[in-house]
Amino acid sequence: MSIAGLVQGVSIGFSQLTLPGMVIAFLLGAGITFFVSRLLQQRVDSLRKELQKEFNRHTAELRETEDRFKEYAESSTEWFWETDAENRFVFFSSHLYESMGISSEDVLGKRREDLRIAPVNPEVDVQWENYLRCIEQRLPFKDFEYRARLPDGREVLVHSTGKPFFDDDGNFLGYRGT
Repeated sequence: MSIAGLVQGVSIGFSQLTLPGMVIAFLLGAGITFFVSRLLQQRVDSLRKELQKEFNRHTAELRETEDRFKEYAESSTEWFWETDAENRFVFFSSHLYESMGISSEDVLGKRREDLRIAPVNPEVDVQWENYLRCIEQRLPFKDFEYRARLPDGREVLVHSTGKPFFDDDGNFLGYRGT
């Protein structure tokens, strides 16, 4: 088939169209388009409402979990702490400050090594070395005891347990513990 024959066949189809036929085809197409767009908009609105309900539900659950954790932490005689990847303290539960009479500036950003009092007992050195090995290998540690000096000069015995935590890609972020 030649290009001229193809163009002639197409022009035959167009030559039979009339203005009223084109208006009817346009209105029919516009009506179908409007109807489909309304259906799609209703579905989008329905999905948006479902997502909002789900988001609200999860937000309420998160608030409840946060409140629960806060109440546990406040009623505990223990205090909670967190370190960064360089083993510097970045968080302590607020009742540490109240019970010890110190401020966050006294301990945040410091490592245990900065607060530690050098031991006089070789057995304590072994315990400290075990702790450092756990930190180096990103392992949990339990019942670690050391003496620390508070900024006002007081000495305290610290009994600590910690667990490493990681991001979703497995990168080490620090430790959390009591």
